[in-house]
Amino acid sequence: MKWFKTVALSAVLMGLFIGNSIASEIVASADVANAPIVVGLGIAMVPDYVGSDDYRVAPLPFLKYTFGQSQRYVKLAGADLSVNLLNHQNFQLGPLLRYYSPRGDKVKDDVVEKMDKVDGGFAAGGFLTFELKGDEPRNRINFTLKFVADLSDSYDGYLMDFDVTLWRKVAERWDVFVGAGTTYADNDYMDTYFSVNGGNRGAAPVVELPNYSADSGIRDVRAQGGAIWHFSKNWLFGGLIRAQRLLGDADDSPIVDRRGDSNQLSIALFAGYKF
Repeated sequence: MKWFKTVALSAVLMGLFIGNSIASEIVASADVANAPIVVGLGIAMVPDYVGSDDYRVAPLPFLKYTFGQSQRYVKLAGADLSVNLLNHQNFQLGPLLRYYSPRGDKVKDDVVEKMDKVDGGFAAGGFLTFELKGDEPRNRINFTLKFVADLSDSYDGYLMDFDVTLWRKVAERWDVFVGAGTTYADNDYMDTYFSVNGGNRGAAPVVELPNYSADSGIRDVRAQGGAIWHFSKNWLFGGLIRAQRLLGDADDSPIVDRRGDSNQLSIALFAGYKF
């Protein structure tokens, strides 16, 4: 069956993405209007981990399959796999599964690498999107709220993401988009990724990473922009740049303040095929 093959392909693309979940939101903003089925793959330069000043290359899969003539779909965007259950022109609602990568043996920073490893795993929750469209469906704005809680006992906490993205058709073959967002992280998540203490220090020296306790709060704010080129009826190409600023206890953590950078930058290029 066609839908089965599509879902199977999404699993393959998710496999390509394992280890690169820091870029999970990048391709989510590069959705395509009026295309019931889209398969795409990109490449991005992303921080080695949240707060790192080192960068690495990450693959970015994208897949969207719309069921029949409805608004219901299954979508893989980076490390986020979501299902829209509503057949509505303006609202989208459904479950969300996210893979998050480990922070461990392959960390480029030689001090953070000595800390105890944070295992990768899965988080699950849901999303709600409200989208307003103009007479031209490629002109639109959407507001998305996501909630995910850890399933794998790596950080035992939860995250809430809020993003807004504005799209405009600027030429017959060109769309541009700009967006902004923020993430709230609970105490368990912040403690796992930004605290430094006897329980997670490992062999990292105190002189390099002094003790620090991170509490819940707004983890970051971010802004991004990009464009999509509709090369032909089926093929499209795009790119985007995203700037992220860590805030509060994430910014003050010695993992970021002493060994990393609170200013995070991601750049991506991608290609897709519309059915």
